[in-house]
Amino acid sequence: MAALEERLERVEQELEDAEGDELPWDQYISELGGRVQLDQTFNLDASDDLEDVISDPLEDGAEFRRLRLYVEGAVAPWLDYKVQLDFAGGTELQDVYFKIHDLGAFPTTKIGNFKQPVSLQELTSSKYITLMSRSMLTDFFSPGHRTGIQFSKSFADERFNIAAGAFNSNFDSGEAETTGITSKGQWDISARITTPVIYRNDGRQVLHLGGSYLHRSYEDELEFGLEPEVHKTDDFVAGTILDVEHSNSFGLELAGVLGPAHLQGEYAQMDISRTTGKDPDVDSWYVQGGVFLTGEIRPYDKGDGDFGRVKPNSPFTGLGTGPGAWELAARYSTIDFTDVQDLAPAGFTPAFGTAEQAASEVDVYTLGLNWYPVAHARWMLNVVQADQDALGDATYITTRFQVDF
Repeated sequence: MAALEERLERVEQELEDAEGDELPWDQYISELGGRVQLDQTFNLDASDDLEDVISDPLEDGAEFRRLRLYVEGAVAPWLDYKVQLDFAGGTELQDVYFKIHDLGAFPTTKIGNFKQPVSLQELTSSKYITLMSRSMLTDFFSPGHRTGIQFSKSFADERFNIAAGAFNSNFDSGEAETTGITSKGQWDISARITTPVIYRNDGRQVLHLGGSYLHRSYEDELEFGLEPEVHKTDDFVAGTILDVEHSNSFGLELAGVLGPAHLQGEYAQMDISRTTGKDPDVDSWYVQGGVFLTGEIRPYDKGDGDFGRVKPNSPFTGLGTGPGAWELAARYSTIDFTDVQDLAPAGFTPAFGTAEQAASEVDVYTLGLNWYPVAHARWMLNVVQADQDALGDATYITTRFQVDF
């Protein structure tokens, strides 16, 4: 035992001599962190047709929406890395990539698994989105995390930003998080351009414009399923479009900040090309706004073209301290699949009911209340009214407790 202790002491001394007070790997790790999002969904009411055709009763309940850990750092001044895993509902790769940067005129290059450059709301972290769920537009049109390569560049002091890449949709990243569309395709090509037309007073006045393009290839089938902006419930539209060769999606973004008030909206359209018969299209849009009752602002990143962490002006750190940050928010969103109905029966297979029921229009109204006691914690309360044109409506109350570190 004495000999073992002596050897351990010798190893510790050698490490200290080599790296000072740091362990050898400390120089390569800049941040360790994670996030926990615990959700509860209550289905208050639903039409008889919804429950008869989709599920009786509609699903609700509690879940860990996200349970993530990550490490990031650099192995050279020009070479960064990040590894992030999600353990909610299985093990899934999230951001796992290398990033090459600051090499003169050479563009910033990402290689690995990360989000494609599509949609303001998708590229804003789930830690910082205003309402508990992203819109149906984002869920359907944004592929989320895919493995590939991306080049990006900013010009004129981040007044003009462009990102473009190619992504392999066949890569297996584990138990995939719910997304609105599934394909057995080969490669996706995507690009996004953003500009902060106005950026004044350290971000207290912002006007953001953006646009994106996504080309996806398929091996015959395009399968979709969308919840009504409530994660813990059933799909309100779902089915499989057959004989699909590729699709082209176009998106527009508009967002603004004016002191404690903020507003954003997006429009997107997907044109689906089939090998036979009609070529349908799907379109969607949303508008969303919010205001901080306690005077905070929603931080905007000029270079990335997305939103960041809210920091309370007067944090709540215990009894007798500040109130934290309080925010009211609302959103209206819609998505229209009715053009797909004409493909049935040969070109469209509904996941439930008839083609008219499974490929309908869905409208969702959401009201939200957020409390940020400190910058790294949040409590959210959403009231959601979802209307499925063919089958009726449903009402939900959802809540989230969130901590990130």
